[in-house]
Amino acid sequence: MTPKVFSSFMKNVAIPNRRTVAVFSKPGMGKTSLFEQIAADLNMRLIIFHSSVMSPTDLRGLGFADRKADGSADRAVWLTYGQFHEITQIKEPCIALADDFGQTPESVQKGWMQVWGQKELNGVKIPDNVVFGVASNLMTDYSGVVPILHAIKERWDTMVELEYEMEDHCEWLWQQDACIETIYYIKFQGAGLIREAKPTKDFVNIPSPRTVFKLDRWVKKWDEFMAMFAGQRHQEEKANSFLTEIGEGIVGKGYITAFMNFRRIYMHLPNLDEIVLNPTQHPIPTETDIRMALEGALVNKANLKNFAAVYAFLKRLDADESTATMMDIAQIKPELKKTPSFLDWATKNANYLID
Repeated sequence: MTPKVFSSFMKNVAIPNRRTVAVFSKPGMGKTSLFEQIAADLNMRLIIFHSSVMSPTDLRGLGFADRKADGSADRAVWLTYGQFHEITQIKEPCIALADDFGQTPESVQKGWMQVWGQKELNGVKIPDNVVFGVASNLMTDYSGVVPILHAIKERWDTMVELEYEMEDHCEWLWQQDACIETIYYIKFQGAGLIREAKPTKDFVNIPSPRTVFKLDRWVKKWDEFMAMFAGQRHQEEKANSFLTEIGEGIVGKGYITAFMNFRRIYMHLPNLDEIVLNPTQHPIPTETDIRMALEGALVNKANLKNFAAVYAFLKRLDADESTATMMDIAQIKPELKKTPSFLDWATKNANYLID
């Protein structure tokens, strides 16, 4: 299930019907971020439980003497505390997320059965305004995941696996103001590397939505990398080499090497002003990587003054490429959607604009 489909399913079906849904994927696919966005979209409170560090007492509660008015006591009661007490008292709509549940010790897993089976904590009812979600990696991901009791899985209303989807990933990166080269490298070939990456036991990282975003945060510090080598010969080459070394520790050698090659192309594209001045005659690059980088640069450059020229150039590209680029423009520069050029494209491509 893709992130966008999962989000729609949760908001329109699972949460309104108080269903407990468990979602699994390899590390860094954005499971927790999805629940954060879902909660924000529905104006719900999100409480995240990290049951990997819990003890059985957290779900059972603490025993206290039930004292009478005279101070005597002939029995004890179990009192909830911490986050579990909070969800028994909360009045507002709430998503309670059991995050990284696959790392939960068996003794603590057993305590969760009452939560998902009876919707209570040792006899204390959990109110109907609380809906549970579960997120975890898989046992094959080298993420400390332990066997999950079958009785637990039967108490969830369903389990789904989160799949990587390039368009959902790029849309999220646009929202995070990621670098153009980060996004367009994913469109060029990075998506395949992310999709096929496998976690390892070694001190080696792999590309994932989480690590690619971390890399992007470093790329945004490019001026600071350049400043490290100010006044030295081959300044840009040294800065590139240093960023490559940093990036290898974030996304792995294969991804960072290919990304940096793509980024060099992006940083040294032909003068975009020449394209704007002569959009119908300027040569179109034949190399796919250069063309992809150029499309990203034009998205970044487009504005109300030059968009007619940018559009004139984009119309000369392959239909799929021009369509994808215009969709990106519509997403990150909505002010251009009211221009005659965009309206012309929208009239001819209305099917792409239907949600």
